[in-house]
Order: sequence, then structure tokens, then C-alpha cells
Amino acid sequence: MLPEKIKARISRRLKDSEVSRIVTEEVKQFMAERPPSIGAQEYYTTVALFILRELFSQTLVKSGDVAAAETAHADELDFDTILNGLLIWMQKDLLGSNIQMLKALGSAIAERDTGSRAHPLKVTLYAVQLAEQADLNKDQIRTIIKGSFIHDIGKIGIPDSTLLKAGKLSDDERKIMNSHPTLGAHIIEGVMWLEDARDIVLHHHERFDGSGYPSGLQGYGIPISARVFTIVDVFDALTSDRPYKKALSYDDTIAYMHNQSGRHFDPTLLMKFFEIAISLYNEIRQSTIDELEELLVEVISGYSGLDPHGIYLRSLYTL
Repeated sequence: MLPEKIKARISRRLKDSEVSRIVTEEVKQFMAERPPSIGAQEYYTTVALFILRELFSQTLVKSGDVAAAETAHADELDFDTILNGLLIWMQKDLLGSNIQMLKALGSAIAERDTGSRAHPLKVTLYAVQLAEQADLNKDQIRTIIKGSFIHDIGKIGIPDSTLLKAGKLSDDERKIMNSHPTLGAHIIEGVMWLEDARDIVLHHHERFDGSGYPSGLQGYGIPISARVFTIVDVFDALTSDRPYKKALSYDDTIAYMHNQSGRHFDPTLLMKFFEIAISLYNEIRQSTIDELEELLVEVISGYSGLDPHGIYLRSLYTL
């Protein structure tokens, strides 16, 4: 028998999970088709074992161990193998739920602030491309994906009278607006899965020369994820229409950002962005929201290990 502690853990993690729903539905269907000559307990055990085998095999395939998946047999699965495969799938289930949460938050914030849900999609695509160009590792890029989605989460706490004001902000209103990175960091505080996204949420308005906010960090003291994100966030803001302004042209935007090299932006990262900016800009500018979402599905799948044709990534943009 399974130790009670392990049983309780599995029960807790399976509750309301997608893998639990799928297995329950499949078991019900198979049990309805049980031949009368086979006992219910024997049939149920066999079905459950083959479901676990399939979970295990798919886990091996997605990890790249195709040969092992092809040779896996139900009668060779010991308890540790079954438990490990099941826990991996539950982790994918949790990851998928968390990505859905990020998308929902990012879209809600962008709709309120800019009137469009395109901004988090575009800056995430820009940021991943710049991170790859700068040879950041996969863990760093996964962090950037999370932070890009929710960078402005602190704007949830900014009054509409300030956030949506069309004219120039007063000094008091500017102080309120400038508090959104700190508010955002407080909002995600204690959410372990988002801890690494904190650098972007808190520091995406820092400037390379130290004149930014909220901490006045300078140069390489600014986390690299925030330095990457600041470049793409400003680029997208300048090249996009907003309720209070018209978009700048690509050439005017590049000229402005070049002038801010070493002031607002990390000069090394900015040069790397300029190498890819025009092709990215043209691709993203010409893409519909649906096409941007499709591009992002592929990006997320590459760094999350989720199937781009699976339930979570496919339903990510149909909420």
C-alpha cells in the first residue's frame, strides 16, 4: 500500500487538475465497455495501468527519450516509475494553469491601460528575440516571458483618473503613476512561481544612467532581464498608437533610442536589438492579434515544454 503521506500528496495535487479530469473520463468510458466475463476490479486495474503507461511514454517522448518510450511496457512499470511519470504530468498541468493566469492578467492590464491586448503579446515576442540574440540561457528567457506578460501588473492599483488621463500628469499624479512597479512587486510577493519575474515588474523603469525609478539602479546593477525588457517596452510604446498619442515611425523611434544609448538603455543590448529590430518590427506590425497569439504559442511551447497543440497552449488564447 502507498504510504498515507504520498497518497495525500497525490490526492491534493490531482484535485481539479486536467490530468485527473482526463483519466476520470477515460476510466468511466472503459468501465462502461467492460466485458461481462472480466471482473470489475481486474478490468479497472488493467485500464488504470495502461493509462499510467501512456502518461509515462508521452513524458519520455516529450523529454526526447523516444527509444525508451517505445520500449516501455505496462508490466515493467514499478511504483517509482509510475509515481514519477504522474507527478511530471501534474507539474505540466500546473504550468499550463499558471500560463493561462499570466495571459489573463497581462491582457486585462493592457486592455485597461492601452485599450488593446496586443502590448503584452508584442513585448514578449520582442523580448524573447532580444534575449536569444544576447545569448541568454533558457532559464533567463523563461523568466523574461513571465515578466513580460505581467510587467505592468501594478497598474491595477492606479486610479483611472491618473492612468487614463489624456493630458499631462501633475506632480502628484506622476508620483502615483510611478508607484506602479512597487505596487506590482507587492502584488506578486509570496507567489513562488513569479518570484523570478519580480526583477522585470519592479525594475523595468530603471535607466542605465541611474535616473530611473523606483530604486535609481544604475548600469549593470540593473538585472539583465529588466535591461532587456526596458528596450523592447519603450520600442513598442513608441511605435504604437495609444489613447494619448500617435505612433512614431520606425526610423524616428530608432533615432530616439540611439540617442538614449547609455542613458536610458544598456548600450550593448541596444546594439543587439538594432540588429534584429527591423525584421521583427515588420513581422509584428503586419500580424493580426490572432497571428501574434499563434507566434507566442510557439515561443512558449519552446521554453515551457508544453505541447503547442495541447489543451493549455491552445486554450490559452480562447479564454
